[in-house]
Amino acid sequence: ASPTGRSYAAGAFDPVHQQGVLFGGLGSGANLNDTWLWNGATWTLATPSNSPSARMNAMMVWDGHHIVLFGGLQGGTDLADTWIWDGTNWTSVTTATAPVARDSGGMAFDPVHNQVVLFGGENGLFETDYGDTWIWNGSAMTWTLESPASSPAARSSFSMAFDALSGETVLFGGSSGSVLSDTWEWNGATWTQLSPPHNPSARYYYAMVFDVSHSDFVLFGGA
Repeated sequence: ASPTGRSYAAGAFDPVHQQGVLFGGLGSGANLNDTWLWNGATWTLATPSNSPSARMNAMMVWDGHHIVLFGGLQGGTDLADTWIWDGTNWTSVTTATAPVARDSGGMAFDPVHNQVVLFGGENGLFETDYGDTWIWNGSAMTWTLESPASSPAARSSFSMAFDALSGETVLFGGSSGSVLSDTWEWNGATWTQLSPPHNPSARYYYAMVFDVSHSDFVLFGGA
């Protein structure tokens, strides 16, 4: 068994159930809403009783308690819904406040501050880029809008990952009318721009993760 061919799917690792979770994407010209589980050797199609609607470019990450999914693009319309995956089923979460509808933002779990940080994204297929910072509390299941002293410029289609050495979340590049190549760190309260002696060329839609075994980041590809 294997997921059908697709692009712009959302994926995250669930350390409690020791499995990768893949949701949705764009396949054969249509948005998808299937959930697949990867155990390191085989794929299994999950059959949850509830599920987010079909979408692409959603943001999804482990939040310290479960996997949380936010937003995405559905048939040209951006979404602003929040869902959690408990290993078996999806549950829709209604919050008092939440980011506005968007897709292609960055989202990463910060275990030092026990929070998920969400930054940026776009609405309307590159028409509007966002530069706001939101915090998701996986225990209370709440969204909080932050007001950092400094912040990256609005952008979309980039990656963020937590740096286990510095204890901060790293953001690189993305798209905001032009393609970017700047590097920023989130320390739980504010953003700081870094000036590394070497950095990748400007790009978006790339992949980036932190390699715990070798204590560094790995970035590949992009447009």
